[in-house]
Amino acid sequence: MWALNRKMKKMSEQELLNKTRESAFVHAISSAGVAYAVTRACSSGQLRKCGCDRTVRGRSQDGFEWSGCSDNIAYGTAFSTAFVDARERGQRRKNSSRALMNLHNNQAGRRVSTM
Repeated sequence: MWALNRKMKKMSEQELLNKTRESAFVHAISSAGVAYAVTRACSSGQLRKCGCDRTVRGRSQDGFEWSGCSDNIAYGTAFSTAFVDARERGQRRKNSSRALMNLHNNQAGRRVSTM
C-alpha cells in the first residue's frame, strides 16, 4: 500500500488525466471511497440528511432477528453519483468519450464498494 501511495504522489495531474489503467483505478477507488465514507457517516449519525437503513429486517434460520441500524448504502451510492460524477456530466458535450469512460469507472468503483 505504501508503494502505491508513493507512486500516486509522483504522478502528475496530466498523467492521471490520460486514458490509462491508473486513471481508471483512481476514478473507481475515489468513487468507492466517497460512497463508503458517506454510507458509514449516515449509519453513525454524523450526517443530518440521512440515517440508518431500516428496511433491512428479518429472521435467520437460527432464530436471530435483525432490527438494528444497517448501513444506508443507497444514500451513500446516490451521494457519490451526484458528487463524483458532476464534473464528468458537465464535460459530456466537450469530450464525450472520456467523460463516458470516467463515468463507467466511477460506477464500477461504486458497484465494488457495495458488494
